[in-house]
Amino acid sequence: MIAPLLTVRINRRAIAAVVLQHEEAVVADGRHLSSRTDRAVPSAVRYVNRLIELIQPSAVVLDAPATQHPSTTRLIVDALEALGRERHLPLVRVVTSELLTAYGNPPIETREELREIVTGFWPEVDRARGSIKRFVIEAAATALFSDCRRALEPAA
Repeated sequence: MIAPLLTVRINRRAIAAVVLQHEEAVVADGRHLSSRTDRAVPSAVRYVNRLIELIQPSAVVLDAPATQHPSTTRLIVDALEALGRERHLPLVRVVTSELLTAYGNPPIETREELREIVTGFWPEVDRARGSIKRFVIEAAATALFSDCRRALEPAA
């Protein structure tokens, strides 16, 4: 592994984070977000900023649905991109199709299949409880994918 990557899975009502370090999930956590956009956006930014301070990652990977119209998810992504610029951290977006292709040949079709594959990799991600658990597992899948992709990319 090159350096810790902070991987964040964003949904309109939840945010989950996973950090892999030396092939171990050192952070596997998630939070519900308020249904009120004016509360959800600052809460998500505070959460990610706190993780950045604790982990000191080399980059932040975002796994969030692509939205063209203003939505809570879009506003959270925009705010996290601004945070990345402010903290001088590279921000990498991962799209669902890329992730599903990486975990199967032929590509798997759903995030549910993705969760089934990844659940056994790290007991740490299985400790998440309730409805947030699926987002933590998806963040772990994105973390592994992103870590492998970075390791295989030629040095710039």
